[in-house]
Amino acid sequence: MSRIRKALTVGAVLVSILAGLVLASAILSPYTTWYFLVPNATLTVDGRLTKGWRHRGNHGRTEFLTRINSTGRESYIIWIPGDGRGTVHKCADWTSPRIPAFPIGDVNPPCSWNSSLVSRRLVIGPRSLEFTAEDGSRVKVSW
Repeated sequence: MSRIRKALTVGAVLVSILAGLVLASAILSPYTTWYFLVPNATLTVDGRLTKGWRHRGNHGRTEFLTRINSTGRESYIIWIPGDGRGTVHKCADWTSPRIPAFPIGDVNPPCSWNSSLVSRRLVIGPRSLEFTAEDGSRVKVSW
C-alpha cells in the first residue's frame, strides 16, 4: 500500500512541476503579450461618463478599450508606436474580457478589423486617449 502511495505522490509532484514549467514558458514567451486591466480608468462618450474598461499591453504599445453602449459591448485596439502617432481599429466580433489580465499570442489574434482606414482622430494626452468611435461619438479614456 505504501509503495502505491509513494508512486502516486511522485507522479503528482512530477505532473505539478511539468505544469508549472509549461505555465512559466507561456507567461514569459516573447511571442505573447499580456494585457492588464487599468483599475482607475474613466471612460466618457461625448463628455458623459459611461461604462467600460481599458487593458494596457505589457509592452506598452497596444491597448484595448471596451465600452458598453445601448447595442452591447465593443472593443477597440489602439496601437501607439514610439513616434506617438497611433492608430485605432474597432475589433470586429470580439470584445476584451473584463478580467485583470489576459494573454494574446502573435499568431491568430482575436481582434480582427476591417482593413479600410477610417479616420478616428486619435489624440494622445499625458494621461488620456481620445478618438472617434464607429458610431461617430467621441470616446475618451483617462487614468
